[in-house]
Amino acid sequence: MVNYLKNKYIKNTIIIASFFLIAVMTCLILFVCRFWLFGYDGPFHWQRFLTFKNNIFSNYDLSSTMGSAVMSFYPKLNLVSIGILSIFIKNTWLLLYANFIFQIFIGLNIAYYTCQKYTKKFLVSYIFAFVFMTAMPIINWYFGLLDLGLITAYLFLPLVLFGTLNFIEKNKYIELAIGLTLIFMSHILTFVFASLFVFIFFLFNVHNFKLVDYLNILKISFLVLCTNAFYWLMIVRLEWFNQINKPHFQTLQGFPESTMYIEKNGLVQVLIIMGLGIFFFEKFSKINKQIYLVTVIVTILSSRIIPWHLLDHTPVGVIQFPTRFMILALLTTSYLIAVMGSIVLKSMSDWKIYFAISALAILCMNLYNQWGTMNTAYFSSWGSKVVNNRLVSYRIDNGKHIKVTDIDTGDFADYVPKSNLMRYIDVYYHTGYDEEKNPIIFNANGNGELRFNNDALKKRLHLPFIGYKGQQYNVSLNGKKVNYYLDKEQVITIKNVSKGVKTIKITLVKGLIDYLAYILTAMGLLTYLFIGFKYLLKNYLKVRK
Repeated sequence: MVNYLKNKYIKNTIIIASFFLIAVMTCLILFVCRFWLFGYDGPFHWQRFLTFKNNIFSNYDLSSTMGSAVMSFYPKLNLVSIGILSIFIKNTWLLLYANFIFQIFIGLNIAYYTCQKYTKKFLVSYIFAFVFMTAMPIINWYFGLLDLGLITAYLFLPLVLFGTLNFIEKNKYIELAIGLTLIFMSHILTFVFASLFVFIFFLFNVHNFKLVDYLNILKISFLVLCTNAFYWLMIVRLEWFNQINKPHFQTLQGFPESTMYIEKNGLVQVLIIMGLGIFFFEKFSKINKQIYLVTVIVTILSSRIIPWHLLDHTPVGVIQFPTRFMILALLTTSYLIAVMGSIVLKSMSDWKIYFAISALAILCMNLYNQWGTMNTAYFSSWGSKVVNNRLVSYRIDNGKHIKVTDIDTGDFADYVPKSNLMRYIDVYYHTGYDEEKNPIIFNANGNGELRFNNDALKKRLHLPFIGYKGQQYNVSLNGKKVNYYLDKEQVITIKNVSKGVKTIKITLVKGLIDYLAYILTAMGLLTYLFIGFKYLLKNYLKVRK
């Protein structure tokens, strides 16, 4: 058996198989109990998935909330895995669980192999991946909030950690660039925190930086910004020409006031490891000591020690949730657990037995936390909210499908023009009006197509389709192009519509910004391909020698 494990292919197969088993175990109790808490934000994220599925390449919602540019503000990488799985899995409940298992599986592999590449130590890498991807907050983000972006970005944080360490110790930048690029594509808020995390590490080491380090920082910036130009350039255009309604957030505050039941588990892990780290500090390498100190810093930043409420109406408010610094502390403490755990285990004669017992204990703790998550959701009002004088709570139970098209959307008018807020619900339910304010209900066929039976000449017809300044549209009436304008509520309006059955088709016109975004994104992707080709060629030539 030992000889078999010396074969790297067999060893990697066993490791990958164990990761799949772990991924299944991390949601086993919830799966068996057929439970899902579809939190208040759940419908918003689910609607983004449906929009993405209907029109994968569009930044605008042309089907449900007609014309809304919410998809321009919503990173799409987090929708790819669930989108692909939805082709094969039609049951919503099974789809969501399959997507969770798949993402945990991918996260375990990323965490293990990035750590393995840096440390060259199996035990440290396996413990790190195991602890990091079974952390309790993941269950909250996915099963409690359906925050697809946050959990997808979480998978790529090991690339940022070990990419940063490689940057500091070996002047290598590509791993850090890839990590930041993928997080940018997944969740902007996590990208902000990850960038601050890297900045803190750089502050510890800036006195050793040379010209090559600063050039590498420029290369990272180039790759991240170019590859994501298709995303951030669209946002710049919309923000420049429109007053956008942003999501409403609570006052900035750290732990413990904004600590929910499930997040406390992450806080407990961090505090325990910070305490144990004091006793192991002298055994840590120089870089591990920095990791420990960074853990202390980000933990303090996530707490009430910082008077975050004083920064509510400043540019710092962009971070929205200071408690999210705890994600970075989970990342670093997971690595420190692996380092300290390997030291302790290696000091034992039968370390493999104790490793198996420790792994089993972590899995049992995760299973217990799943049960606690379910009980907390059932026996509290968490995840429910009063919307327009009624309690709204979204939960999947007994495998029933999610249906969010009939819910009240009054609190989800995110990223529409502020001038459209009074009309948002009408637009959502495909209701326009004429010059006399008479309501007209349209049949929306998707892809920007509206149909109605006009019983009289309409001098002005205000369509249930949101228009954004800076974006050009093509509007056709029964196949013929017509002129349009945006009214004061920023809905597309046409004039002199005659009597009869009318089909109106609205499409987007590509502009200079769109083509610039495509060119920059292509440059970023081609640069990554070129770097990857050079890496493969170098390894090939090394093997040939």
